[in-house]
Amino acid sequence: MLEADISPAPMPPMNLSLRQLLFATMTLLVLIPIAIFAVWTTDTALDKEFAAVEEKHLLIAKNLTGALNRYAIDVTAVFAAVTDRDSGTAETALQQLLLQFNVHAMSEYDPQGRHLRTHFGDSGYFPDDLRHSQIFDSASAQTRISNVRSESLPEPTLYLVRQSRNRHYWIAAMNTGYLQLIQQAVTFGKLGHAAIVDRAGNILAHPDKRWQESARNIAAIPAVQRMMQGETGVARFYSPAVDAHMIAGFSSVERTGWGVMVPQPVSELYSHALKVRYVTLIVALIALAVSLATSWWLAGRISRPVSQLVTKAAAIAQQQRHQAIAPQPGFQASEINQLLTAFNQMSQQVELGRDQLEQRVEARTAELRKAEQLSRHLARHDVVTGLPNRLAIRQTLSNLLQRQRAFSVLFIDLDGFKSVNDQYGHAVGDQLLQAVAQRIASGLKSTDEVARYGGDEFVVVMHDTTESNVTERAAEETLQRICSPFMLQEHEIHIGACIGIACSEQPVTDIDQLIHLADTAMYRVKHNGKNGISLAQQPAGTS
Repeated sequence: MLEADISPAPMPPMNLSLRQLLFATMTLLVLIPIAIFAVWTTDTALDKEFAAVEEKHLLIAKNLTGALNRYAIDVTAVFAAVTDRDSGTAETALQQLLLQFNVHAMSEYDPQGRHLRTHFGDSGYFPDDLRHSQIFDSASAQTRISNVRSESLPEPTLYLVRQSRNRHYWIAAMNTGYLQLIQQAVTFGKLGHAAIVDRAGNILAHPDKRWQESARNIAAIPAVQRMMQGETGVARFYSPAVDAHMIAGFSSVERTGWGVMVPQPVSELYSHALKVRYVTLIVALIALAVSLATSWWLAGRISRPVSQLVTKAAAIAQQQRHQAIAPQPGFQASEINQLLTAFNQMSQQVELGRDQLEQRVEARTAELRKAEQLSRHLARHDVVTGLPNRLAIRQTLSNLLQRQRAFSVLFIDLDGFKSVNDQYGHAVGDQLLQAVAQRIASGLKSTDEVARYGGDEFVVVMHDTTESNVTERAAEETLQRICSPFMLQEHEIHIGACIGIACSEQPVTDIDQLIHLADTAMYRVKHNGKNGISLAQQPAGTS
């Protein structure tokens, strides 16, 4: 009797189709780099946000402090010029210049600090307790700017103080209008802004108008404390003004000790980083979906002709094809031919897309180059007249001085321009400036240059010319052209001009001295009745 075989039957092997195996393998290969990319992007998004903001905010703060330092230098220079006048009073032209720097009132005190008189402006800017303040303690021959004061004053006020040669104290009241304009020009995000404080931490310009009007002291903020110490950098702190934690770039103004801070809520950076994470996740999911679909399709395309590819693999391997994508002639599986055709079409589309992309990049690069050229042009040219501006002409003068080239400078200030603006409006005033610019330029040589220096002031640089008779004749001809009537919008307009002349042979060491000589000569004409020319006199003490 035979014994029955009772051994367990072997388990059947787990078979996977070639398409399933290829799909699983390609899916794994695609999923790993996508997952790594998604995790890396989300982890570094916030760090990139903070790094970018720190760099941008610090750059803005430095640019603002540069502008404020230039403003402080200019206003103190004008105030010193006013208080050094022999007449002891500020002439109308200098008063107008002070008003352009937001100086609205000026008073004079005797050496004991007793108020003598208010030369112009509202005397309410000089309360009785001003003489007992620390303003007089800092007075010297050098102009100083006090901290902001708001109590018992019409508006928050900075005081320029200087002690003249007769030991009298000159004090000018200056509002913070220009600082507010600078501050208001900086906005970004939802709550990003700029704040400007004086050397004691009192607010000069701030988005919170109540804090600004009361000159609130925010010296307790760590970033402000570092600004008061003259530091520059980036800090994080809590801001009670917006009830949020902030990150700010900050710097200080060298001339005045003011501080400029450019803060932005940290929550906005987290919000931006969160958006990046969402976008990264969506892109990763889309890439994964597309990859899965492509893997499944590709696995099918490979698995169907595989039986024929096995028998023909050796013959295909021996073929030396110079055109890698083109199908070979002769007996060949149709699936392989279709795969090669599809790949060839895809390569053509990629090549076409790359060419189109290069064309778009070249077009965009050309547009950016034009925009850059336009921005450079606007930075060095006056918008109204199209002439070179103050920056451009000063650079020209600096180059001429450095190269020790011979030249002459005409400093032209129009007479009666303000009344034209007041009577006919700024549109006519702009047309008048354009017409004056054309008349000035029409009488110059091709090598000469004319620029709008500011307001109704023009500067002419006559190259290779220092002879006084030649320069004076050119100035006279220019004056005659300016004094001829203008017909603008059916209005006959008459204006005059005062022209001061200086040349490079006079003993000057920098642009400011040269411009000052021409400017002083121009003001001599204004003082003597306007509408004329004057040659700059050699500074005292030179030979």
